[in-house]
Amino acid sequence: MKILFTSEDRVRPDSTGVYFRRAFEETLGKDNVLFMYNEDLHKAPSGLDLYVKVDDGLSTHRFPDHLHPSCYYIIDTHIDYKWRYELAGEAKFDKLYFAQNEGLKQEWHTKDKLWVPLAADRDMHYVGKREKKYDTCFVGYFHSQHAEKRIDYVHELFKHTSNFYFSQGTRFFKDMTTKLAETRLVFNKSLNDDINMRFFESMCSGSALLSDYIQDARLLGFRQDIDYIGYQNIDEMKDKATFYLKHPELREDIAESGKRFVHFNHLYKHRVAQILDSCLSGVK
Repeated sequence: MKILFTSEDRVRPDSTGVYFRRAFEETLGKDNVLFMYNEDLHKAPSGLDLYVKVDDGLSTHRFPDHLHPSCYYIIDTHIDYKWRYELAGEAKFDKLYFAQNEGLKQEWHTKDKLWVPLAADRDMHYVGKREKKYDTCFVGYFHSQHAEKRIDYVHELFKHTSNFYFSQGTRFFKDMTTKLAETRLVFNKSLNDDINMRFFESMCSGSALLSDYIQDARLLGFRQDIDYIGYQNIDEMKDKATFYLKHPELREDIAESGKRFVHFNHLYKHRVAQILDSCLSGVK
């Protein structure tokens, strides 16, 4: 099977497309995955088995409507939906895949669509056990209209646990993962009840994840306070941080359970298998 894969990795080096490209190449072999940037798509060959676009967050990056069979992996429909809807329609994608479950509930030009969540990359997001240097950490971004609550939660957690590490968009791949692995509790707060990359990456690192409760996590089989530590408000977040910092055995049991569950069920290679299966046999 030969495919064309397009996404953008020059704006943000750790974009979702980077991980999907690695997983497609691992699954199909590098020689069977032709990579092209958006500006080169007018030279795309015809007759391939599949044309794949992974959302890169750039509304100016469109897709030719004559390349088929085609699919579009769409991210952040819960944040910015309109231009993604227009892009999907004008390109006449045969299948749509959504990083956020909410995308299925929105209007699209086709009913051939499927929820394919974000995931982790074991080679990039697991560096083995590391000595714990920090009580809590947050590695991420404050970059949308929904970020105000995340900022508030980070501020309150770091006031509550003074031994923390913080990085906004300055650490990537194993450099980022090392910081996660050196942390007792890795903090996450969804922007709009979405299950984000950090949710999977943190558990994949082998550290305990402290995250707001997300309904979609339960749908994916994650168990609160077994695979990750869940909270519903700031007070509960601080209480649980205090408790699990004082009880390392319980915390590390959760960390190990979450790590195993992600490694066996929620890697990008699992998502690629889901996409290829639906392309070959129809969306179920």
